[in-house]
Amino acid sequence: MQSNNSDRNTILADVREITDFICKTKNYCKLIPEVRTNVAVALPNATTLDEIAGVDGRITIVGGMPKCAGPIIFGATNHTGRLVLTARRYDPNISAVINIKYTPELIEKLHKTNLLLAEIDRTNQSSDTSATENSSMSWIIKNIYDTYQKIPDIIWDVGEIGKEPMLRLFAKSTKSLLEKIKIILECV
Repeated sequence: MQSNNSDRNTILADVREITDFICKTKNYCKLIPEVRTNVAVALPNATTLDEIAGVDGRITIVGGMPKCAGPIIFGATNHTGRLVLTARRYDPNISAVINIKYTPELIEKLHKTNLLLAEIDRTNQSSDTSATENSSMSWIIKNIYDTYQKIPDIIWDVGEIGKEPMLRLFAKSTKSLLEKIKIILECV
């Protein structure tokens, strides 16, 4: 199904609402990983990265505050875009994801919230999958879904050689994603 301009404008506005909140929240800097943060929000029935909106250049830190490196556009996300597209294969209601810095202290505190967390051990990934470009995100989602039969709020890992430890926060709407981001901020 082809999306219309109204859908695209709504998604761009939704991503803007999330990034505006993040960029006005100094404490969010503690949640930005070394690879930086990106949010990915899918159009209804999205099947390609061109149907996923995000921040071109990701969200970084400038002058001690979170800042969008570029504009919010469709096709700007790769890592988070692939995550949301893969998650939608298992739960078509998933529409948004954001990557967040991992710390053991944050995981400990998040276990005390109502968010469902699932850990993935990336060292269990086959060398073939690990070496194949753009296959890790599919492997992560498939393995978590096979274990939990659902997409949890957060999938996290402690990384591996060449892979930064990471949390991935999933939601069925941008409103829900923003609510979950606020829960995580209460834990930092």
